[in-house]
Order: sequence, then structure tokens, then C-alpha cells
Amino acid sequence: MPASVVVALVAAVVFLAARISVFLPIIDGKASVHPAVAYRWIAGIVVTGLVIGGLAVGNRFAWQAARVLALVAGIFLSFTAAWVIRDAMYTKQMPLLWPFARLIVQPVCLFTVIFSLQQRSARAFFRLICPKCGSAKWRTDNFLCTRVQCRGSDCRNEW
Repeated sequence: MPASVVVALVAAVVFLAARISVFLPIIDGKASVHPAVAYRWIAGIVVTGLVIGGLAVGNRFAWQAARVLALVAGIFLSFTAAWVIRDAMYTKQMPLLWPFARLIVQPVCLFTVIFSLQQRSARAFFRLICPKCGSAKWRTDNFLCTRVQCRGSDCRNEW
């Protein structure tokens, strides 16, 4: 497994740990949350776990899903962190350190996943480099990336 994939997996696991740590006060009974919110958080944790498992075994769909989901969630969490910082500046009240740190760590982990999965070594691990011509340009016929076609110069190899 190349180093870029290991970095992506570690960043994804740190992100997952930060998401799970939100539930620790709820599990201890020190906080409560509406069931609909809890179900959404649990669904997100399950999806993240499935993507991490797929990345670990070299699944192409997991590679694609990790990049798309990390981009969307990373942008959302970045705006959320910026909003918390803005509110803290205007009200002159510093947010609690642990939730604030957790809020900052999550988008950093997600953007680390995106950038590390874009490396050529990661693409080779997920079999996204053409075995015939060595091009990293490809397209797929379906969303699950079961068949990939090379878009390199006049290659059009399928694998």
C-alpha cells in the first residue's frame, strides 16, 4: 500500500474518531440529542466506516466516494468552523476548546484525504492507471467504476 493511501486512511480514521467523539457525552448520559439528529450522525459514521474499509482494500468506488464526500463535507465543515470563529470574535467569547478543536480537525482531515488520493501512487493502487499506456486519464461507464476506459492518446484500453 503506497504512502499516500496510508496518509488518506489515517486522516479518514482521525476524522471518524472526531465524529464518534461527539457521541461520548450522549452515551454517558451527560447530554441529549433529538433522535433524528442521532440517526443522521450514526448514518454518517457508518458510511465513513464503509468508505474507509473500501479504501483499505483498494475499491475504486470507495476512492471516488471518498473524494466526493470529503470535498462536500470538507467545504461544509470549513464554513461551519469559520462561522464559529466569526461568532467568537463578535461576542468576545472563546468557544470551548475540545469542540472547537474537533471542528477544526475535521475539515483538515477531509482535505488531506482528497489531496492524498489524487497522487499517482494512489491511483495506481486503485488500478486507475492504464496498464497498456500508463496514462492516468480515464473514464468510467458506470458510477461504481467497475470498468474503466483509458482516455490517453489513442489508447482506449478497457480494464
